[in-house]
Amino acid sequence: LETWIGEHGFGSFTPHTIAEAARFRQAVAQAREQGWWMTDQHLNVGLCGLAVAQRDRRGRCVGALSVTFQAQAYPGDSALTRLLPPLQEAAQSVRAVI
Repeated sequence: LETWIGEHGFGSFTPHTIAEAARFRQAVAQAREQGWWMTDQHLNVGLCGLAVAQRDRRGRCVGALSVTFQAQAYPGDSALTRLLPPLQEAAQSVRAVI
């Protein structure tokens, strides 16, 4: 992670973009801990993203499954309650074959 941070600049696309290395480190640590991450208009105003870690049969993270959606379609925590469980189920289903 530190190598990647050292090799990349941080720019702002929207007022919500994580543009500081310290905040980025914190976000990555939290995503690793919970196994998922949600962005709220970090790249485009009005668009959010939700991703879950894709693990192989040994439990190693080998990628992610994600969905992008309009912020207004899932206000508050509704994206987490409506979209996260099926995304996690899909990742679990794929885990059996990778």
